[in-house]
Amino acid sequence: MLALACVTPLDESHTRITQIMWSDHPAFTLLRPFIASGARKFLRQDGAMVDLQKPGLADNPTLIWIDDADTQAKWYQALKREWAASRAEARPFQNPVKASVLRWRS
Repeated sequence: MLALACVTPLDESHTRITQIMWSDHPAFTLLRPFIASGARKFLRQDGAMVDLQKPGLADNPTLIWIDDADTQAKWYQALKREWAASRAEARPFQNPVKASVLRWRS
């Protein structure tokens, strides 16, 4: 099975979560209604957790990252910092992310 989750900001206070799942296994077709129902419930729970975190994040606290799972988020933050610094200092952007291969399962 292949699953892809995309988080798209819509405006300052709304975000769309899109989950796409694909499998060529025959059981997937039979179980599709149950999988879809479970996925919707899971995504609603994720959304509820984000809503609970929002008040605490308003003060811009230092975040604690988990190495493997948060690698892409850490890259994003480093890129964002470098972009802002390069604009403020009127210098060319220098990519802070080094080439690497990510390997993990969830």
